[in-house]
Amino acid sequence: MRFYDDFPVPEAGWVSTLGPFNEHLARDFGSSLAGLGVIAVLAGLSNSRAAVRGVMTGFVLFGVPHLVYHLTTFDEFSVASALTQLAALGHQNHPRTRESRAPGDRCRPKSRRP
Repeated sequence: MRFYDDFPVPEAGWVSTLGPFNEHLARDFGSSLAGLGVIAVLAGLSNSRAAVRGVMTGFVLFGVPHLVYHLTTFDEFSVASALTQLAALGHQNHPRTRESRAPGDRCRPKSRRP
């Protein structure tokens, strides 16, 4: 079963009917990223470690496959463009770019257990 031709069931063609890179796909994807951005901001403001880690997990689940895709499709780009993309996507997926703790955690003293 292929997503493009067979989503949501075989031969339904919901995606292929509108063609590749159509306005609907672009709007849905953009809206998804905007929604994830709002959730990320709210998680950061909440100082909830679980919320921040949840959002970071979402970013990793998007970012790593996106990086892998671009690593395998450099043929169409100039060397300079390919290297720029690699640098940007590599930075985006670097663990240090995604702090795994809520912003307020840095200032809180560690609790001491007896």
